[in-house]
This record gives sequence, structure tokens and C-alpha cells, in this order.
Amino acid sequence: MFAGRHTYEYNPDSDLIDLAFKASYSKTAQHDTRRVPLSDPDYSAGLYVGGDDSTLDYSIYKLDLQNTSAFNLGEFENTLKYGVQMRHEIRDSMAFKKSYVGRPEYNNGHLQPYNIPSGTQTIWSAWGEYTIGFAGLELTPGLRYDYIHSKGEANLASKYNNPEMNHDYGTVERFGFSPSISAVYSLTPNIKLFGDYAYKLRAPLVDEFYDVGSIRATATQLQNERVSAKRIGVASTYKNVLMQNDTITGRMAIYRNDVSNNIYRLLSENSRSYDAPAPTYGNLAGYYTQGFEAELYYDSERFFGSIAYSRMQGKHDGTLKDVNATTDQYVSEVAPTKLIVSLGYKVPEADITFGWKGRFVDAQDRVPDNYTSLYSPSKGYAVHDVFLTWTPKEGRFEGLEARASIENMFNKNYRPYFADGAAPEKGVNFKSSVSYKF
Repeated sequence: MFAGRHTYEYNPDSDLIDLAFKASYSKTAQHDTRRVPLSDPDYSAGLYVGGDDSTLDYSIYKLDLQNTSAFNLGEFENTLKYGVQMRHEIRDSMAFKKSYVGRPEYNNGHLQPYNIPSGTQTIWSAWGEYTIGFAGLELTPGLRYDYIHSKGEANLASKYNNPEMNHDYGTVERFGFSPSISAVYSLTPNIKLFGDYAYKLRAPLVDEFYDVGSIRATATQLQNERVSAKRIGVASTYKNVLMQNDTITGRMAIYRNDVSNNIYRLLSENSRSYDAPAPTYGNLAGYYTQGFEAELYYDSERFFGSIAYSRMQGKHDGTLKDVNATTDQYVSEVAPTKLIVSLGYKVPEADITFGWKGRFVDAQDRVPDNYTSLYSPSKGYAVHDVFLTWTPKEGRFEGLEARASIENMFNKNYRPYFADGAAPEKGVNFKSSVSYKF
């Protein structure tokens, strides 16, 4: 991987100009070769995994220009932020499958995998947000416009570049506005109420537009996916509660995301709703996720601790196989209920901090069948860690930072929900590090 970045800032003696320009470039190159079993020297890996040998290169260019203007109108404090952005991605894939040698419809084995298409996508964006504050209220409306230009690269194999199967690698254009608004109100000097709403856009990717098959069409009919995101909550900070100079900070929030026109691979009944040849991807009926989060932090000269709790749920309209199903399907990308607790003690005179952290995760059994889910049901677990840090602030060891920890100290055998298919997490794990700044 190669990456480069350049930043330029212009800040004259004016509240109306605070200009920042960023330019970046990154390139990622991947080359994979599949092993041939000794027992089957004629083995040839499937094209859906990249064939016997494959390359996949990404080049991404980004430009970002933005300005911030601050000004007052009477008793109103105003901040206007606005800018333009460009993101250009070049995606290049190629594979070789030896069992296709001598078959011209597969270009003698040299072709792009049908599910890993090549192509380019350029996104031009303009955005602005305006913050106005008065009497404890801060209101920030915003608006973003995106224009997305996508173009596929025709497959070298006529099997996957057949106009009779509606294989179309031509240009596709999508665009749309994304409005948002957020508000923060200081109810008291210690309590703030907050809320926000955003109607966000996600355009189809090159993978989704131009993924084809011998009996599947490109998906140039795809429309933008949309999410309507809502959140409300309260945050509070108190000082000198249990002892002098201590601080308690708390935050609670509830949220709901309603997704419409969600983009997904067409399966079963959803595929049959299209005329043959059906595209590989389509827009489905949508889904929702919603949840609750709460956090509480305590800090003092010697004692500190925190509690964080999160709970989430979600359902599709119908199922990923049939949007007209009578029973709605659970959303598989939903984290299980989780509680994280930590307690610690500081020894200021020795610059030492030590403590304990516990992770308590509930079982996740609201999972659809594996054909439409990347994950399998998981069991609940509890994992305990202890840690110690030493960061001397003066003396001969000033600038040193030493850390040590024991993770999963009771050797719990567990597998997190989102790590499905992987080996169980590590057992007892001892970690230590030493760094020095000068």
C-alpha cells in the first residue's frame, strides 16, 4: 500500500476566512495465488474466489476545500462552514483460471471475475452547515449535494460481456441532496439536551452496478440507498460531587435509523420480481435499526471508573429473500447487548495507575439463516482485564511510558458475534510496552 497527503491552510487576520485545502492519494495492490492440492494437480479454483491467480488494485484520489466564517448578528453567534470535495476511485481486477484455457468465451482464462468488476467512480460534493447560537440554544442546519459518476470496464470474456444478457458497462449517473439538522440546548449549567436528524444518501458502488453472471444482468437500474437517522439524548457534567475536584459525566441517547431502497443481492422471490435476465443487485423494501446507549464516567485525584451500556435491535421489511414475506427478518448486523465496566486507582506521587475492566456481552440469537447472514448465533460471555501504567512526569525517567496488562485473565473461551467463522478469541494474554519521548 502507498499513500500520500498534503494540507494547506490559510488563516489571515479575519474571522470570515479560515481556509483549509487537503489532497491525498492512496494505492492498494493485492495479489493472490490459490494452492493446488497435491492429490488433484488439475484443480482449478472457482472464478468467484478469483480463480487460480488474481490481482486487485485500488487507486483513490481525494480533494477537499473548506472554509469557516464566524460572525455575530446582534446577540446571535453565527458560524458558517462550507466546502467542496472530490473523490475519484480506480478499481482494476484481473484473474487467471487455467481450466478456461482454450475456451474463447472466457478469453482463454484471462478475465475479470464476474463478481469483482473493474471500473471507476467519481463523487463531486458540495456542502454547507450554519450554526447559530442564542440564549443556551445552538442550532445547526446543514445541506450536502453529491453527484456520482460511475463507469464499468468491459469484461475481457464475452461470457460476461454479452449485450443479449443485458451486460452493460456504460456510464451511470446518480445525484441527490442530504439535509441535516442538529440542536443542543443548555437546560442548566450542568445539563444539555441534544438531538439531530439527517437524511443521508449512499450511491451504489462499482461492485454493485457491474457485478454480472452468465445469466445475470448488470444492475444499472439501482437507485440511491437512503437512511433517515434520528437521535435524541441528554448529557450532564457535575464537579465536586463525592470529593473535592472530582467530576461525574453522564450521557444517554436513543436513536433510530430507517433505511429505504437498501441495496442487496437479489435472491429467490426478490429476483423473480424482475424480467429475465434479472440483475445481480436490486433495491429492497428497507429496514430499521434502533437502540439505546448510556455512559457514566467518574474521575478524581485518585479514583476513576466508568460504566457503558448499549442495546440495539432491527428488522427488515419482509426478508432478504422475499420483501413480501409475512414475517419480518431480523437485521444480522446488530451488535448484542453489552455492558463495559472499569474501576481504577491513581497514585499521583508515583505516577502509577492501575485498574480492572470487565466486558459483559449478552447472547445474540436474533439472527437470520446463514444464507442471508454473515454471522451465526453467539453465546454470551464475560471477560476480565487488569492493567498497570507508569508515566513519570519528572526525574531521570521523565518521558517514559510503561504499560502492562493481563487480558482475559480467567482464560474465558469465547467467540464475539461479529467474528463469525474465525477462531475463538485469545485466552489469557499478557501485554507490555515501553516508549520514551524526548
